[in-house]
Amino acid sequence: MVLIEVVERIPRNGLLRRRGIYHLYWWERGRRCWLSTGTREKRLAELWQRSWLEERLIASIRGREISGSGKPISLGEMYQRYAEVCLPQKAATTQVDERGRWPRILKRIGAALPLTGVTRAVLERYRAERLREGVGPRTVNLEIGMVLTLLRRAVEWGEMAAGDLPVLRKLREKRRDRPPLAPADVVRLVEAAGEHHPTLGAAVEFAALTGCRRSEVFNLCWRDVDLTAGRVVIRNPKNKRDRALAMSGRLRDLLMQVGTDRSLEFVFPSPRTGGRVVNFDRALRETGNGLGIRPLGWHDLRRFFARTVASMGTSPFALKALMGHREISTTERYVEPYETEKVSALEKVVQVIRENVLIWPGRRAQSGAKRK
Repeated sequence: MVLIEVVERIPRNGLLRRRGIYHLYWWERGRRCWLSTGTREKRLAELWQRSWLEERLIASIRGREISGSGKPISLGEMYQRYAEVCLPQKAATTQVDERGRWPRILKRIGAALPLTGVTRAVLERYRAERLREGVGPRTVNLEIGMVLTLLRRAVEWGEMAAGDLPVLRKLREKRRDRPPLAPADVVRLVEAAGEHHPTLGAAVEFAALTGCRRSEVFNLCWRDVDLTAGRVVIRNPKNKRDRALAMSGRLRDLLMQVGTDRSLEFVFPSPRTGGRVVNFDRALRETGNGLGIRPLGWHDLRRFFARTVASMGTSPFALKALMGHREISTTERYVEPYETEKVSALEKVVQVIRENVLIWPGRRAQSGAKRK
């Protein structure tokens, strides 16, 4: 009888495939909770699910939480584990940024606060305090996102139940109005970046010619480049869908120029280590500042590619495939016409009005003659 009661406490669960990865889902407190198994094979996912159910069953029999300890872990203790395991896997600039923000977050929210005590009300109070200090919505969303990422990791490690995760909507951020890059600006930028370092110049030109994201550019390996077939395969992009790009003549020449040393794994390797580039953002920003193009980021080259392709009359669906977007609505955000196109459209309107002004009086005269 006791075993039946314990089994009934195990939530209704199952496996579901999302973006090629099997996820375990279960219902808890009226909410459907998700947990990634990290595998694409159903057999391994079923073993993972069985192990998870056994842990829940044992935890229920012993009358303790999923974590296996009677004492709940605090936010400060969870951050120490997170800083030891997860932060070293991030980029160097991200590590410095998060390590500088976390002491203030722990001081405001409370390092001794249990994980289950980090509720929606606590996060809303922290957000209101930061906004009163004059901090922008973008920074506040970043700090709240860091806390939610830590809590999601706690769920994966079994330190808290998924039903205790707070749900909080992001603040609306002010859009940064950046002037679009003109073709002449891109040519100057490629030349200046090449003078700074050949790898940076080649990476900037590759991003402008293909519209790839920064991570896609620096994660590109030689095994994904086929110069004979004229094809480049972008692996593991943001939307988890690999895509193939056909090479243009200039892109083929660029890759042949860069690929003098095929012993390295990456197409655009780090100048220091020969491995993956950690951060070229500062070099690009300084190059743009020297040319009077500010503020400048890698995503500006992606916007330049989208606007240029759209201005040539390319189908929106073809542009969507080139950009690697899942929804056409995302592609529409990038398609912003140039000022020359706007002026040309206005001139066409004036031309049509003038033509109609010359035509309509004649038609009126004809219609008047017919009436007589």
